[in-house]
Amino acid sequence: MLPREKAKLLGIQNLSYEELFALIIGQGSRKESVFQLAKRLTRVFRKRGFSFCAENILKHECSLLEGVGEATRLRISAVFELMLRVCQTENQFRITSTTDVLKMMHSLVRKKKEYVYALYLDSSRRLLSKKLLALGGIDFVNLDLRSLFSHALVKGATGIILVHNHPSGEANPSKADLVVTERVINAGKILGIELIDHIILARGGYFSFSESML
Repeated sequence: MLPREKAKLLGIQNLSYEELFALIIGQGSRKESVFQLAKRLTRVFRKRGFSFCAENILKHECSLLEGVGEATRLRISAVFELMLRVCQTENQFRITSTTDVLKMMHSLVRKKKEYVYALYLDSSRRLLSKKLLALGGIDFVNLDLRSLFSHALVKGATGIILVHNHPSGEANPSKADLVVTERVINAGKILGIELIDHIILARGGYFSFSESML
């Protein structure tokens, strides 16, 4: 039974992820059927999460939907972005482990410039906001703590997770990373905002200050 017929007969809630994606995609590419595309998209979505798919589907070099037109890519990307926003709005997206952060921020691994993000959480580890603090060619030691913590106060966050990438491919922290981590911890103590973790992503793996007890 085709997804459209199944939805009409049994209700949209009874469709699988593959069937839902097939409805959104609409038609296949020159190389694959719509169901093959939907199956591949579902596999990546389950492994990488909303954020990765929303950020990467529109990129021409992304192979997730090879052969699919730009309009369809845009529609699918919009669906993932909407899903992410709904989860955040309803406070359903909890970050309870390093793995959750890795899934959410995995796209940073491939970046050729350095990106610094802050994830703002409430006392139940629900994600309140994600903010880009700095991009490319920065002096990490001079990271703007005022911007970091003012946003936390506005959002009512009780905890922060810093995430940034090392384009060099080496995840081990630099001296600057150690200095900034200490500055954020000390400033957070004054404001009552905990630095839950500082995670560095790279092609060679990741480094978590929390897991390393630093």
